[in-house]
Amino acid sequence: MALPKEGIFGIILGSIAFGIILFFIIVYLFRRGLTVTSSDYEKEIATDIASEEVHREGVLDLKTEKGQLPVDTIEGIGRIYSRELSELNIHYVYELAEAKPEDITRVSGINEETAKLWIAMANLTLLDSASEEDAEGIVKAANIVTVRGLAQADPTALYKTITEAIEVGKVQVPSQYSLTKRRVKRWIKESKKLLQR
Repeated sequence: MALPKEGIFGIILGSIAFGIILFFIIVYLFRRGLTVTSSDYEKEIATDIASEEVHREGVLDLKTEKGQLPVDTIEGIGRIYSRELSELNIHYVYELAEAKPEDITRVSGINEETAKLWIAMANLTLLDSASEEDAEGIVKAANIVTVRGLAQADPTALYKTITEAIEVGKVQVPSQYSLTKRRVKRWIKESKKLLQR
């Protein structure tokens, strides 16, 4: 039995509306730096922060694909802080990695400790082997804020610390996130290589 003209027209309009909504959802997720699957975004290079200033070791190229991630990719930086950071011309992760905590504090009103955490997560996100979720776990669960600190970490202890922090909710990760001891060992190995340059 054939559908009346109005029924076919309604189905077509509904399909178009659904497609438009789906398109905007995908654009929104892309702009927020979210992906459904892991990708090469989880593989680029690293820098180091020491005490209050950014300290670079080795030959680094911050303007990699991961360095070009929007600054709000870093946990805790949403649209409001992203707008405030833009006053300092900080739009991307690599620009945050180069920032000074006191400048971030001045324009955003956050405390210097939070600014240092953001900078540390930005730096560790640039590791070839680490994603932004990995960087959050390294910084927030293990209190490791430098490549040097990561290079000196015990892989088994670090894996356990981050896993426990995720289990108790100290570190929030997407449901598809999976941490392995092998990946933790890769972070440490990469950090050691960077320090040898």
